Order: sequence, then structure tokens, then C-alpha cells
Amino acid sequence: MVLQICTVPLNFGRHYLELRGLNDLQLICSGGEVVRTSSFPLAINSLVVSELVGELQMKELDMEEFSHSSVQCFVEACYTGSLILTRENFREVNKLSAVFKVQWMIDECLKFYTDLCSELTTGSLEAAWFLFQEAGYILKERNNKDLQLALNNCLGELSDLRLSLVKDFTSRDPNKQEFVYTDLCISLAGRSITVLFEWLITLVESKTPPVKLSGVEKRLLTSET
Repeated sequence: MVLQICTVPLNFGRHYLELRGLNDLQLICSGGEVVRTSSFPLAINSLVVSELVGELQMKELDMEEFSHSSVQCFVEACYTGSLILTRENFREVNKLSAVFKVQWMIDECLKFYTDLCSELTTGSLEAAWFLFQEAGYILKERNNKDLQLALNNCLGELSDLRLSLVKDFTSRDPNKQEFVYTDLCISLAGRSITVLFEWLITLVESKTPPVKLSGVEKRLLTSET
């Protein structure tokens, strides 16, 4: 009944994390590190946790794909109602928010990402590459295009940066890139198809044995008309 009338985020007080007597739930992180917490704040924020600890009576949750610091950040957010994101913890905390279906945290992660997008300038290739990787990761893990749309919207006004990002991606070893990132690159390229055709030519001619294109074929592929 409480879950139906409480609205999160709520500030339960971070200091309660230090009260060992209240911590009835263990979260097992990567490397076997443990975060001990009360199940109550987590259950209020997440119906997934509520079912695990309420209906299944679980006292320990496997979070071994997540670092101790990211799990701690997630737990503290459940206690305080405030999510502290950085570039270093964004990917894991964003995934934790989705796995445990904490909508207000998902919204905060999208806002954090969108704010980073809005800070991009023409010379922000390194920052744009970070955002590109995060958008591709979420697209791969959750088939969610929210970050892709945010990045597309931002780069629509920064055509030089968008083209630099596409060229940077196409200069990398294609055998080390997952298809989802290739699709994202194609999406960002938009009408700048020349750079994609040049990439295609490079890939075709790098085959073993090499496939040689004639001058006419190259002309046809690189023509924008």
C-alpha cells in the first residue's frame, strides 16, 4: 500500500546508510565488493527490487557487472532523491536505472546526457566521441534511441563537428566496430553520403584479395548528384 501512495524521488536521509542494523540487503558488485543497504528505500524507488525482496524474500542481489562506486551512487540516490552523475559513472548508473526501472533516474540520466550535448562546440570532437559511444551502447543494450535522438538534434546545428565525428569513426578499424555503432554513424552522416561512399570504397579495396574499382565506378559512388 505504501508503494502506491509514495512519490519518488524522496529524501530518506543518507545518514541511514551508516546504520548497520537497518541494512538487510547485500548488493554484490564486481570483484566481490559489497554494498549493504536497507531494502526499503530501494523498494520504494523500484518495483523490481520490491518484488525481489518482498515476494521472493531475497537478501542478496547479484550486481557483479557493475562497479562498487556505481552501485553506491545508485543506492545513495534511492536514499537522498538526488542522483550525482559523472562521465565516469554515467553508463553504469544509466543501465542500473533501466534494469531496476527507476523512471526518475532514467529521466535524470537523459537530462545529464542532453546537457552534455548542449555544451558541444565545433572543436569538441573528444566530447562528441564520448557521447557517440554512450548513445551506441544504450542502443545496443536496450534498443533505446533517446540518446541517439538527443545527439542527432544537437549535431544538426554543428555540421562541421558532425562530419568530423563521422570521419573519425570511418577511419577506425571496421573489424573492431559493432554494427550498432556503424548504424549510428550512418544516421549521423545524414545527407553527407560522400564520406560514406569514400568509406565503402576503402573497405572494398582493403579486401584480400583486393577488389579494385574502376575510375568510373569510383566516380559514380562519390558523386552527390
